[in-house]
Amino acid sequence: MRKIDIMILASIGLLIVLTFLFSYFLSYVALKPKRRPKKKTPADLGLDFEEIEFLSAGTRLSGWFVASDNPSRSPTLVFVHGWESSSQGMLPHLEYLKDLKLNFLLYDARGHGDSGPIDYMSLVRMSEDLENALKYALSRRDLNPNQILLFGHSMGAAAAVTVAARRHDIQGLVASSGFANFRLLTEDMLRPMKIPYWPVGSLMMLFWRLKIQIKIDDWNPTTSIRKIRAPLLLAHGGNDEVVSSTHFQRLCDSLPKGDHLLITAGRHRNLHEFEEYRLKVIEFFKNLAQKTSPKIPE
Repeated sequence: MRKIDIMILASIGLLIVLTFLFSYFLSYVALKPKRRPKKKTPADLGLDFEEIEFLSAGTRLSGWFVASDNPSRSPTLVFVHGWESSSQGMLPHLEYLKDLKLNFLLYDARGHGDSGPIDYMSLVRMSEDLENALKYALSRRDLNPNQILLFGHSMGAAAAVTVAARRHDIQGLVASSGFANFRLLTEDMLRPMKIPYWPVGSLMMLFWRLKIQIKIDDWNPTTSIRKIRAPLLLAHGGNDEVVSSTHFQRLCDSLPKGDHLLITAGRHRNLHEFEEYRLKVIEFFKNLAQKTSPKIPE
């Protein structure tokens, strides 16, 4: 074999190795959310609240509980924050919903906010944390177990969809700025770096499957959303810079009978600033609260 041929083969081999290493690095970093300190509480909205703690897979989760005037007769809305966010990130939504006759439960997922650390995070673990938040809520004697609502944002929206697809005790949910499937999400992650999905993105997906030990297609929200029987409001921003609006269309296609809202000028974290969005979410939860709240004898 000529020297030039050996050099070409060596260069190709080196390129393949570097591509594998780079893809592995990106897949590793993607599962390590940055913890952001919390500076606000429901008290900043003029609300009394209770600091709560519960366990998820042995890790302590922290959160807040805001009770209505009559907790046992009010539905409980569980907020599910997004990636690298916390319960603080859901306070803007609590602010416009606080006048509804609801209890509110907000918590920090593992590796987020004030909750305990985690070696890596994933949709699987976000969903586990939500399941344990629901377990905590249902363990409270002052709450009605038949009146549970969910509000998820971004990765929290995917977790809410995943959990609602498995359970029959969820009375309704809002999934805001959520993603449709991991292939599209990976493409969105790589696009700002001008990195093609193949081969880097496909290798990242391979490494995630090996790390988390799941069939990724089984965890795509477009798969889970078809199994949901509870009322569902899908909302998204047309200018979402993190989770492109293509995800919204895919989710809508998977659930054509659901309630859909696209805020054309909305971005990933500012939908609460739009009156149309706030009014739609308020109306959705208000209607559900009226349907699920027990009637008080006259």
